[in-house]
Amino acid sequence: MEFKEEEVVTKKSTIDVQSGKIQDVSEKDNTISIVFQEDKDDMLVKCVLNITKDQLTHINREHNIKPLNKEQLQAIHAKNDAAEIKEAVLTTTAEPIVEITIPAKLNAPVKHLPTEAYPPLNWKDKTPEREAKLYRSKIDPDRITMLLEYVFRWHKRNKYQRSRKDKSCNLAHFLKTYLPKNNNMDFQTCRRIYLAQTYKEVTLGYRQQWVDLVHDLDKRGYHNEVPDYIRKHYIS
Repeated sequence: MEFKEEEVVTKKSTIDVQSGKIQDVSEKDNTISIVFQEDKDDMLVKCVLNITKDQLTHINREHNIKPLNKEQLQAIHAKNDAAEIKEAVLTTTAEPIVEITIPAKLNAPVKHLPTEAYPPLNWKDKTPEREAKLYRSKIDPDRITMLLEYVFRWHKRNKYQRSRKDKSCNLAHFLKTYLPKNNNMDFQTCRRIYLAQTYKEVTLGYRQQWVDLVHDLDKRGYHNEVPDYIRKHYIS
């Protein structure tokens, strides 16, 4: 291939690609690109010729040039098809598939259970009310444990010598008034707890501590400090 250049009034350039082989033909945006290739002086020389379709049509019409052969046309169409497929793959987004399950109609017959007969309600029977009251009055076992532990801690640090002048140091007052009031209980509830008559799973474990309390006060000369119901239950 040779490149000749002449300059008279206008600049004229001549590209001779006759000795080159057509290596590739492609088409894009109404432009046909023809790539010529030749080995020259141990060097691979490539020349790309870009012409429009209109120019190619004009050349064919003016000079009756034989159109591109079958192989060249197939190469052009193959490249165009590949480009279109690639673009379609890149631009196409997969649409989510929504599955709808329609439950089958149940044709099984409905089974009716027999109606149970109940005895007539006795409005004079107070048992349900008593049971409800008992349920509401139930006390947390941990709360009972804390109450009893407090009794014996108070006993160890109490100054019984002041009990005649200061009722806050009196054991009977402490058990009957102070402790029930500060635990939002009535005295009878607390009394049954002291005597292990209720919540026995907790209160029976404190029997020996009550016995020791009574013996300690008797030994120190404060036997009058022990309420009669405590002494009779644990000492008699």
